Amino acid sequence: MCMDDDLIFDVGCGNGLFFALLNQTSLKKVKFVGLDYSEYLLNEAKNIFDDNGVKDFKLIKGDIFMLPFKYETFKRVTCLNTILNIPTIEKVEKLLIGLMNVCSPDGKILIDVRNRLNPCIRLKYWHHSKKAEFPTIAYGLNDIYDILNKHGFRVVKQIAIGIPFILTASAFVLEVEKIKR
Repeated sequence: MCMDDDLIFDVGCGNGLFFALLNQTSLKKVKFVGLDYSEYLLNEAKNIFDDNGVKDFKLIKGDIFMLPFKYETFKRVTCLNTILNIPTIEKVEKLLIGLMNVCSPDGKILIDVRNRLNPCIRLKYWHHSKKAEFPTIAYGLNDIYDILNKHGFRVVKQIAIGIPFILTASAFVLEVEKIKR
């Protein structure tokens, strides 16, 4: 696969709603590559794409911890609504290393992180853990920053998401790039 400015790789793409939303914006000419382990969600993504006129896409069933692409393949990599389902910070680090490996030196990575300092998020995820079959974990932003910095990446933009009166964001969206040396 060649590097293409109009190509976005979404790791843990699920049902593809992110791509479908992008397709409704000025990014209609963008090509999408989505990877998820769930055949069910990938089939749902294909149906959503068909219903929304998304044309340039490739969906791949695969493991987010073993990305099937060469080093520095993509200029734009996203991993949204996925890290919260990774059960340990060690596995989060493995995922982030994989994202960094497939991102080109002049590329960008977009991730989101649920904020463990937000009391509502902590309570919600604690309650979810008592009844669900899969984890929902809020991580510390400092832990994510440490992993990125340790592996030669830095956050260039941080956007807080949440309700203002809670005092602390419920999540952060991070735009990440390779540190130029």
